[in-house]
Amino acid sequence: MTRLAAVVLLAACGGNAATRATTPIVATGSAARGGSGAITDDDTPPVDALSALAGSAGNVSWIVPRTASLEIGGTAIDTPEGAAPTQIALLERHGSEIRIGVWLDHARFALWSDRQWLLGTIIEPAEVQGDNPEFHAFSDDPIEVVLEPGAHVRRLGHRDGSTRVRYIGAVEVDGWVPDKAIADGAPAIDPIGRMYDGHPTLTVMSGGAIRSEPKWAARALAVMANGYFVDELAQVDESWVEVRYHDGDVLVHGYYGKHEPPERTHKPHAETPIVPVAPNATAASGTCLYARAGGDAVGFLVGDQRVELSPASDGWSSLSIDTPWGPIAFAAHGSPGGDLVACAPPGSVPAAASSPSVP
Repeated sequence: MTRLAAVVLLAACGGNAATRATTPIVATGSAARGGSGAITDDDTPPVDALSALAGSAGNVSWIVPRTASLEIGGTAIDTPEGAAPTQIALLERHGSEIRIGVWLDHARFALWSDRQWLLGTIIEPAEVQGDNPEFHAFSDDPIEVVLEPGAHVRRLGHRDGSTRVRYIGAVEVDGWVPDKAIADGAPAIDPIGRMYDGHPTLTVMSGGAIRSEPKWAARALAVMANGYFVDELAQVDESWVEVRYHDGDVLVHGYYGKHEPPERTHKPHAETPIVPVAPNATAASGTCLYARAGGDAVGFLVGDQRVELSPASDGWSSLSIDTPWGPIAFAAHGSPGGDLVACAPPGSVPAAASSPSVP
């Protein structure tokens, strides 16, 4: 997984079958707004999870790991609130329920979640507007905040063809972008850190606001959240400095008041500790992960992995691994001797050190 904005997480492309299965459909109407009105009727056909997971993720999306299950109506996965957003690919969409593919270093699997946890992805440069029209006549260059393609955002509301979003990276941005600039997913982009332009560097503490005008009452274009450095373009007076911040996700050009009190910021996610699994066995690369004993195959291990394995009955076992949703207990099937069934499509995972049984 590659694409990762400052808070998380974000990938690569390829594989015909996987591409067909994971190419996300851009949400339209209320579905694109993530919190306003009913979900539009844009259901997608069912896909074969194993075929979709065989290749790379293709177009990628981001989701907040919250309520989920391995199959519709199945046992809910108990996820600690505030887990960091993670990169996924959309496999299916049925009303408010979405099926997602998860590509981890040690496993690939599909699960079901709710559309409300899906983050939006910026697909074209989008100037972020405030609640009211503004006029700026203080600089030759535009005073603005622009979200760049690949930035992922939380959808907060909708009005008149625009979506209110919140972006949290090195800076925090809250405002309105055109609906056409935001989608459920997009091709993966390698992360780009802060861009230096040769100007002196100014240190700004967390909560420092970059405003649209050199005065306290002006709109906050952005607030320093997880970064500390901006480019100092010009000294306006003893209190105000014209500054710019630019990275692969966002461009901010405005004014910083050196003596202004800090603004409130939002944490990208709560720091709720997740208790990891207690491995007691090694499962071979390609081992099949089932939704439940006797259920459908929903994924497979990538490489030989240490897992928590608990025998159940009739040749079935509970196989637990760590995931962004916390430990997930899949079902595994195998012989009494301990070999577990493999179902990874040919060429999709490294060879196992010891071959498991085959279906």
